[in-house]
Amino acid sequence: MLKKSFLRLIGLLIFAYILSRVDWERMGNVLKGMEIGWILLAFFLNLPQLWFKAMRWWVLMRQQGLHAGKRKVFLYYLSAVFMGVVTPGRLGELAKTIYLKQNGITTLAHGFSSVVVDRLCDLYLLFLLGAVGIGVLVPWKHSFLIGGGVFITVLASGVFLLLVLKGKGMVYKSYVAPRLPASVKEHLKEFNRGLADILGEILGIAMIFTVCSYAIYFFQCYLIAKALSIPLSYGAIVPVMALTNLFSFLPISVSGLGTRDAALLFLLTPRGIPSEVIIAFSLGILVVFFVGGGLLGMIAWWMEPVSLKTGKMKR
Repeated sequence: MLKKSFLRLIGLLIFAYILSRVDWERMGNVLKGMEIGWILLAFFLNLPQLWFKAMRWWVLMRQQGLHAGKRKVFLYYLSAVFMGVVTPGRLGELAKTIYLKQNGITTLAHGFSSVVVDRLCDLYLLFLLGAVGIGVLVPWKHSFLIGGGVFITVLASGVFLLLVLKGKGMVYKSYVAPRLPASVKEHLKEFNRGLADILGEILGIAMIFTVCSYAIYFFQCYLIAKALSIPLSYGAIVPVMALTNLFSFLPISVSGLGTRDAALLFLLTPRGIPSEVIIAFSLGILVVFFVGGGLLGMIAWWMEPVSLKTGKMKR
C-alpha cells in the first residue's frame, strides 16, 4: 500500500514541478480568453461517449447470455466511472463486476470476463493509435519505423492475447493450471467460460462501439483545444490524445495528473504551442472528463448505489 501511494506521489511531484515553471500571469490571460461554450459542449458529449462504451459492455454480456436492461447497464457504467475517479486504485472495473453479482446477473468470476474484454478494447485501440502517434509525432530519428513496428506488433499480439485469455495455450495447460489451488481453478473455469463466449466475432461489434466512443472523445478534445484557440486539427488531436492516454495509465499519478501534462508538453511544445496553453488544455481535459464524467457518475451512483465492502445494495 505504501509503495503504491509513493508511486502515485511521483505524478503529483511532476505536476507540482510543471506548475512551478508556469508563467501565472500568462496562464491567467489564457484562461480568461477561453471560450466556455466549447467546453460546455464537450462536457455534454460525455453522455453519448460513455453510452457507446456502456453499449459495448452490454453486447458482450448479451453474447454471454446475461440479461440486463440498457438503462441499467448505462447507470452501472456511469457509476463505475465515478468509482474510478474517486478511488485511488481506480476500482471502477471492480464496481461493474460487483453490480452484476449483486443484481443476480452472474458470478464475480464470470462477470469479470466481460469487464476485462471491455477494458482491453480501449487499450487495443489506444495502442494502435498510439503507434501511429509515435510515427508522426515523436521527434526521434527513425520514429516512423519505430511506430510502424509497434503498430504491427500490437496487431499481431491481439491474436496471441486471445489464445492466452481463452486458456488454451500450452504454457497455461502444462505449467499454470496444475499449480493452481482447486478453488482458484473453479473461478478461473468460470472466467474462461465467459471469455469463450465473447472472444469471437462479437469482438468486431465491440470494436465498432469502441471506435464510435473514441471518435466522440477525440472530438471533445478538439473542442477543448478550439476553446483555447490551439491550432490543432481533429486528425492531429487523435494521435496526440491516444499517446497521452497511454501515459496517463501509468500507475504513478492520480487521475493522470503530472503524466498527462508531461506527455502533452513533450508532444505539443515542438509545434510551437506555449507551455501555459498546453497546461490549460490539460486542465480542460481534467475538468471535462474527470470532473464532468465524475459528476455524471455520481448521479448514476445515487440512482444505483453499490457497496464494495458488504456486497449489498444500499438503499
